Amino acid sequence: MELKLNCHAKDALFSDTHIEITLSKNPTESDEIFIAEVTPRIRKIMGNDGEDWSTETLKEKLKGKKVLIEGWLFFDYSHRTENYSDDPEDKIGRENWRETSWEIHPITNRLLEDTFEVIYFSH
Repeated sequence: MELKLNCHAKDALFSDTHIEITLSKNPTESDEIFIAEVTPRIRKIMGNDGEDWSTETLKEKLKGKKVLIEGWLFFDYSHRTENYSDDPEDKIGRENWRETSWEIHPITNRLLEDTFEVIYFSH
């Protein structure tokens, strides 16, 4: 996925990593998905601290595990017609694929196994 906010970057290293968080390993509906994102800047900061936050490494370390995520709460206006909180009956805009336009963006601290299960990554 090419993101305008990353100057149309196509290289995963310079694009946000989208992490879909759910309360179960097999969510039955899109309304059970919450988004958290790692930005290229945070990825670089973690890299300077010796941690690999590439999309592939995060997916390998986190998929299917319970994690605690810290970051900024961000209302992503661009998804206001693609979520169940704003469009509960999925009648406006694009097809709903997430619970809400609110997301953690960016993740700002190390990810700790604790609370949620990460089941899918995309960028």
